[in-house]
Amino acid sequence: MAHCARCGKKQSIFSSRASGYCGECEGVVKAEVAEQKEKQAKEERLRHEEDVRQKLERLKTGVRQQLEKGGRAYLYETRFIPVDSIEDSVPLSNAFAITHLQAMGLSGWEIVGVVPRTSARTLQNKDLGSGLFTYAGGIGGTVDGVYILLKKEIPADWEKNEQSRREVGQLLAAQAVMPV
Repeated sequence: MAHCARCGKKQSIFSSRASGYCGECEGVVKAEVAEQKEKQAKEERLRHEEDVRQKLERLKTGVRQQLEKGGRAYLYETRFIPVDSIEDSVPLSNAFAITHLQAMGLSGWEIVGVVPRTSARTLQNKDLGSGLFTYAGGIGGTVDGVYILLKKEIPADWEKNEQSRREVGQLLAAQAVMPV
């Protein structure tokens, strides 16, 4: 007759527990394992948060040192803007609007690049003789929108200015969580 691996109680001959524990101990062991996994996950989360905090501090220190030496440092950001292309008499978006880009320009952001986003469409031709359709891939596709690459110089006093501190902090924080 088998005994519980935890408390030593005799188990019934009809017990089909593969764990080797009695019913009472099996529940306790499962709870302990779940608690241990939760504790390990919490410790891993805390380690990750500390790693990110340290990486963020290194990034801020690097920017600070670069500016103290008289060098320059820049922030880069991208924005996607849908364009008002029309496909088969159907507009792909409502309108081409740059209102948020104008606001960014007024706060010091400069457009340094534009990359169109296209989507390939299947082309179809109807054979006038047979009435059958033939299909082909389109080259270039339809322009759905543009990615705008923006650049802004980080001022030397960025840590003293609330807006600069927030902008630099947000972008550096985003970079700090990126895997290396």
